[in-house]
Amino acid sequence: MIVGFDAKRLFHNYTGLGYYSRTLVTSLLKYHSDFDVVLFDGNPVHSTLTKSYYQNHHVQIVKYSIPKSFHRSIYLNAYLDQSDAQIYHGLSNELPYIKNKKRPFVVTIHDLLYKYFPQDFPWFDRRMYQFKTARAIENADVVIAISQATKNDLIRYFPFAENKIKIMYQSYDSLFDEIITHEEFRSTQHAHSLPGEYHVYVGAVTYRKNLKVIIDAMCIQNEKERIPLIIAGKGTTYESYIKKYIAGKGLSHLIHFMPGISRQDLRILYHGARALIYPSLGEGFGLPVIEGIAADIPVITSNISSMPEAGGPCANYFDPTRADELASLLSKPSSLKSYAPSDRLSHLAKFSPSVLSEQILKNVYLPLV
Repeated sequence: MIVGFDAKRLFHNYTGLGYYSRTLVTSLLKYHSDFDVVLFDGNPVHSTLTKSYYQNHHVQIVKYSIPKSFHRSIYLNAYLDQSDAQIYHGLSNELPYIKNKKRPFVVTIHDLLYKYFPQDFPWFDRRMYQFKTARAIENADVVIAISQATKNDLIRYFPFAENKIKIMYQSYDSLFDEIITHEEFRSTQHAHSLPGEYHVYVGAVTYRKNLKVIIDAMCIQNEKERIPLIIAGKGTTYESYIKKYIAGKGLSHLIHFMPGISRQDLRILYHGARALIYPSLGEGFGLPVIEGIAADIPVITSNISSMPEAGGPCANYFDPTRADELASLLSKPSSLKSYAPSDRLSHLAKFSPSVLSEQILKNVYLPLV
């Protein structure tokens, strides 16, 4: 089987959409020996994250020679028709505007968060997301939703698509299954001047991610109960706001920003944390929740949106609008939920790259050819 992929995020994105694209394509290649891939992009880059695709004889990389603004939406069909791809899969909410009559289209819709959190998306971006998402859903033969929460949103706003939608969870990077040695942690701790104890937050610094509730929870705690918070992520305007808010609460000495750390260092950062705090108000999936569980640390996350799907029985939940609930969990680490190792492994198995690549192959691709 030969599947063509929109590889923009695979080559250029180093956060959620990029991880989704790379883990899916890599898993399909790794676990299915007769699977071939065509990666379409206007400017494919060779990096540590993408070098394996250049070395794999099952991968063909097609570079566009057309204007960047249009290559995914208008002119892609011409390149598809010159390829051997039997199916085309748009990995991040987008397909060509014109339906291709020679091959089926699949699109992954990660979320519709632009509808719920307009403060995180400029007006023009919201208009474009709405147009591209609606057009992609209309042209798709199969729409992949990465969670039940996303499927519910799709049915709410695009009810005509209900029969097209299949839930296929996002897998996580097997890096987070690796055991971290004491020496590895100590080396990273020294390199980044990590405190002896800390909580960790992983993700963008935006309104939707709800960092403010962590700060408010720390303010509720007694001073002796507070431990440092490491924020592994970055933002723009909202980051400036949140830093001023932290300073105004007198917590700057306890809250440290670590933008742009490597995946390996992130894995080690999880290892040393007392807990992962992920208080998001809305997610398509909530990848750090699964990463924290894989890293075998306590996970504290919101009881809404897709977080209960990602966390299952292995996470501790709170109302993300209630700083007092979070403060109670942070102040009593011994009260955090423990789980049997077998429960953790059973939950993680649902999100393993091998399982999810098999599901997509059997339930999405094969019925289309």
